[in-house]
Amino acid sequence: MGNSRSSQTHELIWREMPHQVRELHYAVVLNDLDTVRELMSQGVNINFPWYNSSPNISVKDGSTPLINAVSLNYMELVETLVYAGAYINKCDRNGCTPLYKAAFHGRPALIELLSRSGADVNLPDFLGKTPLYICVNNAIVHSCMLAVQKLLAEGAIVDKQDRKGHAPVHIASQWKNSAILKMLIKANSNPNIVDNKGRTPLFICVSSLSTKLYKEDLRNMLPCACILFSAGADMLNLTEWLLYKGAGISDDLMRYTSSADFQNWYEIQIRQPQSLKNMCRKTIQMKLSRMGPLVEMCPKLPIPTSLQAFVSRKMFYREENVT
Repeated sequence: MGNSRSSQTHELIWREMPHQVRELHYAVVLNDLDTVRELMSQGVNINFPWYNSSPNISVKDGSTPLINAVSLNYMELVETLVYAGAYINKCDRNGCTPLYKAAFHGRPALIELLSRSGADVNLPDFLGKTPLYICVNNAIVHSCMLAVQKLLAEGAIVDKQDRKGHAPVHIASQWKNSAILKMLIKANSNPNIVDNKGRTPLFICVSSLSTKLYKEDLRNMLPCACILFSAGADMLNLTEWLLYKGAGISDDLMRYTSSADFQNWYEIQIRQPQSLKNMCRKTIQMKLSRMGPLVEMCPKLPIPTSLQAFVSRKMFYREENVT
C-alpha cells in the first residue's frame, strides 16, 4: 500500500483513461466484486483516477476506485482494493482522501479499516478541513457520533484548524450540537480557540441569536454555552448581549441548562454592571477593527502576550458601532 497523495493524482488525471480502468470504475460503482477481481487479475491500475474526457468536468474527476467504494459504503470492495495495494492517502481533485470521504459520510467502520491500514487521519482537503472537521460539520445530517468517536480514538488532532481558522469545536458550536461539543471538550479541545476573526466557540454559538426568535434560538444555544462555561471558556460579555437581544435568560429557559454553576454565575452577572476589564476590551477591539483584522492587530499591542490573547477574543457588539 502506498501513501502518495496529490502528486500522482495530478500526474494521471489528464491522461486518456484506458478502457480497462473505465471498466474498473464502472464495476466499483455497481459493487461488482467479481468484475473488480477479474480486472485486477489482468493487471489493471487500481489507482488510476476517473477522468471525464468530455469538455464537461465530472464531479468524480480525480476520484480513485477506492474513493468511490468508500463513498458508496461498499465495505468488502474497500477491503479488496486496500489489500490489493490501493494508495490509501491518494486524494481527489478537491484534496479529499478515502478516509476523508468515510468521515464525510459518518462511517465509523470504514474509518477504522482505513486508519488501521495506514491512512493519515489528519490529512486535510485543499481548504484545510480535516476528516474530523468534516465529520463534525456533517453530523447534523448523518448523526455520526460514532464516527467522531472513532476519529478521535484513531488519533485525530482535535483542534486542527482550516484556512479560516475554524476548528471542529467552532463547527459543533455553530450547529448547536451539544453532544459532539461535549465529546470534543472531553478530548481536550480548547474552549477559547479563536478563528482568523478572533471568534471563540462561544461567540460562534451565540452571535447569531435572533431578536424575533429569541426564545427558540436561546433554548438551542444554552446547552452548548453551559458546556463551554464548564470547560473554562471566556464568557465575554454574554449577559450584555442577551439583554441587548432579548430579556436575558428567563426561568423557563434556564431549565435547559444542566449546570448549577452556570446558573449561579448568571444570577451574579445579571445584577452587576459590565466589568471594567470587558469594557476596556470591547473599546480596544472597536478601535482596532478600524485598523485591520483583530487577530493581526492584537499581537502589535505593547502588552503581555496573555493580555494580547485576552483582547483578541472577539466580544459581542453591533458591527455598525465600529464603522
